[in-house]
Amino acid sequence: MRLPNPLALSAALALSAAPPASAQSLDVVQHVVFTAGVSGHLADPVCRDGTDFEAAPFAAQGAAIASASAADASFTFDTGGLFAPHGVGRYATEHTPDALVTLTRALGYDALAFAVKDLQTQRAPMLTLARALRDAGTPYVASNLRCEGAGVGLCEAVDDARDPLRVVASGGEKVAFIALVDPAVLTHVAEENRQGLSLEPLAEALHRRVEEARAAGATLIVASVDNGAGARAAGEAIALAESLPEADRPDLLVAARAGRQLLYARPRTFQPPIASAPPGRAASVEVRRRSDVGLEMLVRPLEPLATGDNPVTAAASAIGPRYCAALGGPYAGGHLHSALDRTAFADLVAAAMRVSTDSEIALVNLPMVEDEFTRPSGHALTPSDLQLALQFDEPLVRATVDAAYLTSLARAIAAHPEVRAVGLAIANANAASEAITINGRAIDARASYRVVLPRFLAAGGDGIVPTGPTAPTWETTDATARGALGDWLARDRAGDPRADLPDLARRLEWSFAFASDTSFGESTIANPGGYGDTQFDRADNVAYGTENQLDLVARSTRLSWENQAILRYRATQSRAEPRAEADDLISFRSTFAYREPRSRHAVWYVPEPYGEAYVETEFTVPDDRPARHFLVRPTLGARFTLTSVLSLKLQAGGAFELFDESVDPAPGLGSVLTLTSWQFFSAGKRSGTLAGTFDWFLAGLGVTDPVHTLRGNLVLGIQLNRVLGLSFTSTLFGVKSPDQDFSIALNTTANLRLRWFVRTQR
Repeated sequence: MRLPNPLALSAALALSAAPPASAQSLDVVQHVVFTAGVSGHLADPVCRDGTDFEAAPFAAQGAAIASASAADASFTFDTGGLFAPHGVGRYATEHTPDALVTLTRALGYDALAFAVKDLQTQRAPMLTLARALRDAGTPYVASNLRCEGAGVGLCEAVDDARDPLRVVASGGEKVAFIALVDPAVLTHVAEENRQGLSLEPLAEALHRRVEEARAAGATLIVASVDNGAGARAAGEAIALAESLPEADRPDLLVAARAGRQLLYARPRTFQPPIASAPPGRAASVEVRRRSDVGLEMLVRPLEPLATGDNPVTAAASAIGPRYCAALGGPYAGGHLHSALDRTAFADLVAAAMRVSTDSEIALVNLPMVEDEFTRPSGHALTPSDLQLALQFDEPLVRATVDAAYLTSLARAIAAHPEVRAVGLAIANANAASEAITINGRAIDARASYRVVLPRFLAAGGDGIVPTGPTAPTWETTDATARGALGDWLARDRAGDPRADLPDLARRLEWSFAFASDTSFGESTIANPGGYGDTQFDRADNVAYGTENQLDLVARSTRLSWENQAILRYRATQSRAEPRAEADDLISFRSTFAYREPRSRHAVWYVPEPYGEAYVETEFTVPDDRPARHFLVRPTLGARFTLTSVLSLKLQAGGAFELFDESVDPAPGLGSVLTLTSWQFFSAGKRSGTLAGTFDWFLAGLGVTDPVHTLRGNLVLGIQLNRVLGLSFTSTLFGVKSPDQDFSIALNTTANLRLRWFVRTQR
């Protein structure tokens, strides 16, 4: 839909609609009174010192609305969300619907628009209230709503797209009311609330319903449209009216949620005028009829009345005692030692969700929390605070997701700052320097993680969470967001409930990985003809090899303990020849690192102090070497994390051959470059990873003759499923002794791989 130029829109909003002087003497044929943005904010709970409720801003309008609607020529309506999502309105909808019916009738409402906030609220109590209001003569109106299947109950309780328009005789006029909701809002509605529902396109529905109103003899057609908020809603309303032929436009178009930017605009080039009311307030439209220009309107804010009966105050008095008895008592563990704002409250909810569902990562959508929610230091949180703060309470769903999906999720929330994630962080999303951490630790491409979030988000609400064939199967839990937080606050504690939350970053995460690579080759020669071709002129031989690697890692943001054992053996056996060994190695590396400095300052030049023990030996001892190779190399040093998968260690220590007396113990220094399971592609259960270690050590340092040793291992892995894969391995061994040239042994093989990986944190 084409939107007006912002400057033109600003000019349109600034236009005054004051009638010419010649029109001031004309009688007002109708007063249209409407409210907007009440959202159930009927009162502010106090629940202490003998006071249940304090008056909310809407209460100041109560007497004025009742007085204006009592006039003979008046039509009064609400633009949507009269009783939701504020906690008081939601409570009354669920527990005291009769008080709301009495309030609606006392305020004189002729109709209520059923808009996006009504679609979002809990369905069962809303239907009960809608039926009671309809029976009392004040229907909810959803003029472009159609239902089937699971949604039929809603259309039976409201005036929907299939119901005839109600035309109300008021004074000498016949007033028709049309209420429309933009189909785009369905993405902001929980899955269970949108099942079986569809919304006609706005222009199509407005055109049809205006024609219907004219055919029914309506002399004044009022349309309310919920199509977004603020200036966007105002611009969309103008564009909507302009898209219709002049004869098919309503006489007055109300933009339901544009009241912060708009009161009244009357574009010069077309009808109708566009009106809105400030959030939580009412506006009054004086309608006059002139023979030369037709209907003429003046929109004003409805001024409060200091006298007269106030139905809003009366309703609050009826609801208050029951509300405070149910929700007013403080939680045993809810005492705040510092102020709590909206964002901090959302983080507290997410953290409580993690505890309740034993998850590692929790997501919440900040719009769940009331915009202006805050509580001061020293306040004790109550169930009422949770009722007010959490406007939408959703069942929680949980899934164990792989690293590929979690990466997509992290990138998605990076584009949505309204999402609060506890346990998941991303920096430089989609860039070469992208870094994703889970509770302070780099994401592991081999791992799976437990995630919990409201069902609304998991079902694609607000278009945030990645959906489609790669999405996990979400399991619905017994917990809800409000229930999870309530359970956490109910635990007796002296401290702030935020300080008592478990810090998963400080808890050890354990992982165990096992990979077994096997290669086998055989050549069988039968050459009775005695041919000299190279294919025949060789002996039978068998080449075989295996490499088995075990990794056991425990890490937190404070400490890490990393253990790696490698057992490698490769040999070739020819007929009538001794076995020739290509690789014969058993190695074990154990590293203990202090990670606190790096966790506090995540930049590459901040090191992690560490200590390491490296042990290396062999399966068999050659006949020409009497002693078994058994190297022990303890070192101390600093590790620099260059990227999430690449690190460099600088170390100093000593090298000791325990069983070879001819080799003296020698101090030394060296470096280790480690590439940890870098995943360069992922497609479903298939993935490609590259990992390797390059270890250089100089032993001697003036005590003995210097010996340079280089050890390397590079593995390219192609995983076909969770267990089976292929690998290509290269091993490197290099030595430089005094008066000898540098020698290198390089072996490269292709292998069948069996892999197993498990990770846990509780």
